[in-house]
Amino acid sequence: MSSSPLVSLNTFRTRSDASSIPNMVGLNGSLQKLFDPTVFEIHMSLKKEALAEAHRHNGLEVISCSYFLPLNLSVINVEAMKGKFGYVIITRTSSWLSKLTWLVDGAVPLLGPNRRTSPYIHCLSRKPCA
Repeated sequence: MSSSPLVSLNTFRTRSDASSIPNMVGLNGSLQKLFDPTVFEIHMSLKKEALAEAHRHNGLEVISCSYFLPLNLSVINVEAMKGKFGYVIITRTSSWLSKLTWLVDGAVPLLGPNRRTSPYIHCLSRKPCA
């Protein structure tokens, strides 16, 4: 049996929920703004503390809130550049840089998930039964 928070939450008859948002505060947000500002503009830039506070403000108990992955440049939407010079170079380079980072980080943790380079913020919360 798994000891994950979701399993133990179900044991206590609570409702649990997880949300993930793109980290538009860090590197990915800056690159998204550069490559396609319209995609950047439809997102709300939040730090993990603000995401956790939004959950608490809505009556949820935050179990954990953290950045996810050290780097993933492949999540940057560059579809507006499709068919233009550099599109293939950008998409392949971002994919390979991300994979190389994961490989190196798996052997020798350098960055770890962080505010500046992580692509996502995950927040796990629960609302106890009434």
